[in-house]
Amino acid sequence: MKLDHVAIAVNDFEETVNSYRKLFGVEPKIEVDEGRGLRIAVFSLENVRIEVMTPMREDTAISKFLKKRGNGIHHLAFKVKRLEDYLKDFPPITPIEKGITAPRVVFLDLDSTHRILIELVED
Repeated sequence: MKLDHVAIAVNDFEETVNSYRKLFGVEPKIEVDEGRGLRIAVFSLENVRIEVMTPMREDTAISKFLKKRGNGIHHLAFKVKRLEDYLKDFPPITPIEKGITAPRVVFLDLDSTHRILIELVED
């Protein structure tokens, strides 16, 4: 298992992306996830990706997160060989679905991860 990405929720997408572009020295890939109502900038660094996310609608989980907590780390994502190997001990809170940068992803129940939102990304 290795760290796949760190997802950061932000209110000001353009300002954050411009700052991180300068900080990291790389151009992000911009993605739009209509289903989840998100705009995402994916910065591919040498050994990890940083995903900057902002809501496109008020009814999204990211919008609720930002209203409650403000800008911050939303979740950590770890790359695994087979998602199902983990779901017996760590129940999911989402169904297995297609991710932004991976064919299959799932988010784990917060009670089983000590209140840290963890996403598993299938390799």
